[in-house]
Amino acid sequence: MQTFSKMQRNRIVKKNLGYFLVFIALAIYCFLGDIFVFLPPLLGVMFVLFSHSIVQRKTANLILIFAYLLWIECDRGLALGTLIVFYTLYYILVFNPIEFWIRKKMNFLYVALVYLGFFILLGFVGSYGEGMELGSLAGLFVYYAILEGAISYAFKV
Repeated sequence: MQTFSKMQRNRIVKKNLGYFLVFIALAIYCFLGDIFVFLPPLLGVMFVLFSHSIVQRKTANLILIFAYLLWIECDRGLALGTLIVFYTLYYILVFNPIEFWIRKKMNFLYVALVYLGFFILLGFVGSYGEGMELGSLAGLFVYYAILEGAISYAFKV
């Protein structure tokens, strides 16, 4: 009987270790994103994972995604909680109606719409970094949307 409880404990430890390693990998990616501007912040991919986590009711995945979003907010100088509120409202107001009408996974479209919505949000909030103008970010956001759309399509996120 003791071996069964030990097996259960090992599975939980492996699962938690996996989440920890994913968080470390995302932190390293965030650091590299600060150095290399051409690396996207993975906002679109995280939204697709966010929507899958809500549908599949995976709380641990949501916590990991929220931690990453808070990290991005702190790193980019955004107001704390802005991305989480944006993701929630975007999921309720945009994603659900589109998902209802389209009825198939079009992650590239969702990623592009996330960046469009985030661009509009930055315009309203006005926190897009020191010395940066919103117009100069438009090309960068288009690049990020195309790159992350390709990532989500290639990896079937």
